[in-house]
Amino acid sequence: MAKTNKTETSKKGSGRAYFKRYYQLYLLLLVPLLYLLIFKYIPMWYITIAFKKYSIVSPVIQMKWAKNHGFEYFIKAFKSKDFIVALKNTITLNLLDLVCGFPVPIIFALVLNEIRLKRFKKTVQTITYMPHFLSWVVIYGLALQLFAPSTGYVNLLIQKLGGNPIDFLGTSRNWVRTYIGLGIWQSFGWNSIIYLAAIAGISPELYEAASVDGAGRFQKMWHITLPGIRSTIIVLLIMALGNIIGSGFDRPFAFQNNLVMDRAEVIATYVYKAGIKGSQFSLTAAVGLFQSVVNVIFLLGANWLSRRFGERGIWYEVNEMEERRAIHSLSSKIGDAVYVVICVIISLMCIIPMLNLLAKSLSGTDYLIRREVYLLPKGFNLDAYAHVLKDPKYIKAFFWTAFLTVGCTLLSLTMTMLCAYPLIYEQLKGRRIINIFITITMFFNAGIIPNYLLLQRIHMLDTPWALVIPSCMSVYNMIIMRSFFYGIPVSLRESAQIDGASVIRILFSIYVPLSKPVIATLALFYAVGRWNGYSDALMYIKNKDYYPLQLLLYNILNNINSVEVATQEGFSSPGLSEAIKCAIVMFSTIPILCIYPFLQKYFISGVTLGAVKE
Repeated sequence: MAKTNKTETSKKGSGRAYFKRYYQLYLLLLVPLLYLLIFKYIPMWYITIAFKKYSIVSPVIQMKWAKNHGFEYFIKAFKSKDFIVALKNTITLNLLDLVCGFPVPIIFALVLNEIRLKRFKKTVQTITYMPHFLSWVVIYGLALQLFAPSTGYVNLLIQKLGGNPIDFLGTSRNWVRTYIGLGIWQSFGWNSIIYLAAIAGISPELYEAASVDGAGRFQKMWHITLPGIRSTIIVLLIMALGNIIGSGFDRPFAFQNNLVMDRAEVIATYVYKAGIKGSQFSLTAAVGLFQSVVNVIFLLGANWLSRRFGERGIWYEVNEMEERRAIHSLSSKIGDAVYVVICVIISLMCIIPMLNLLAKSLSGTDYLIRREVYLLPKGFNLDAYAHVLKDPKYIKAFFWTAFLTVGCTLLSLTMTMLCAYPLIYEQLKGRRIINIFITITMFFNAGIIPNYLLLQRIHMLDTPWALVIPSCMSVYNMIIMRSFFYGIPVSLRESAQIDGASVIRILFSIYVPLSKPVIATLALFYAVGRWNGYSDALMYIKNKDYYPLQLLLYNILNNINSVEVATQEGFSSPGLSEAIKCAIVMFSTIPILCIYPFLQKYFISGVTLGAVKE
């Protein structure tokens, strides 16, 4: 009996000692976990309105169940022609993105890996990553300038070559081609980073052995490099298949117009229009639930198939990438020249649209009317920028967006760090459960309508907080930061603990100073996401004082033609109004592009933490 009491006393003592030593970790986790509970899990409760008759005056639990055992709105959705069109378009566009776009970053990474000139390679990387930092509203503005039937420079070139102008954005078939092409243009450089990181993880000894055996550059690429990144390709393919009926909102909504709605309407835009604008909350909640469940089924199914064929699947560890020295083969100089030419062409495709837009914003109106401006300004003047800077609505939107971006970035970094740091402690009890709790939100999303209803219920709609709180932490970014923390030697932490440092002091004295690459990288991620974001303001904000710059730009590009802009602003020249549009696009783009070069030295090492490696 005495022995039993002694054992219980010992357990209580060890429990108190553990709590005294690690309670600060739970305090750090408290805010991120509460955030996930409120803004990720509670919206899942609102999914139940898909099975009920929504009433604005009743709590969800008191709403009456829908007919047909709660499946009334699911049946109604599948009988709706509009939903079937949106579902068909979503699948079609995602499949085309997958078939046409998925191989491009792989091929580009293979080509870029063969470049021997380090400075040239770095320049190509910088240029090809740049489109990723443009918002879809800006890219739509570029498309209007390049592909307009009568004034677009692509059509002017076609006519000079003897062809007929093509309506790239006004006919359904051409719209799909343009939509897919611009999607590839925006993402291929960015998506190549993870493949380059995987290539960097291949043992140099394999290339040396192949060189001894007389293998050429292409043979080593085919037999060493591609097999070496196979697991990375499989994992990313699984992720893409898991999103086969998912659809982002910003891209399709920015490119929609009344002439192509038979191909441009997707599930996300349908839910916004029928749900938030049309108040059919139960119907669109049912659509959102169907979309989320099917996405999870596709994801798990693709993961199961990959494991059946001997791959490790999606549940992989994110490891820090180590750079290797490039292994130079004895390939001919002709081969080197071919790779360089390919990279030059790709780089020009990325930068020419921006140069054209910049040149037009700095050119005289007469030259713009005569369509004589291409890559360099003609009749240089700053009238368009002077107009933008004199207009209070642009200046107000600019400073509001800048303030919002800085505030959201600091908050998001803090939340991400508070969540990532405690999870590297193996001694943390309940760590596995906490990881599962966090990871579930990465693969299952409640959807647009439940999130909207939650913000409505807590009176956050039409307030600045609606643009800040709901998106203040990304689980994916948290995993990247946690992986970087794992790479910091545990011995540093243990030495600090022996010296009596608390876990919070260890965080700010050791982990934060050593984590500049990942902090800079994630700061760029969060800043770009907030600066380029407009969908949350479109859905949650009615007060125009809170409109971010991208939403203001979207309204200008979609609701006003060039002549009307000039007339409304006191100018009669359509050339000046076109210059103003170009200036506004540049005005909303240059700030975020200017940040990138300063963070680039940290960015490459930080972002490749997402690489998949054996």
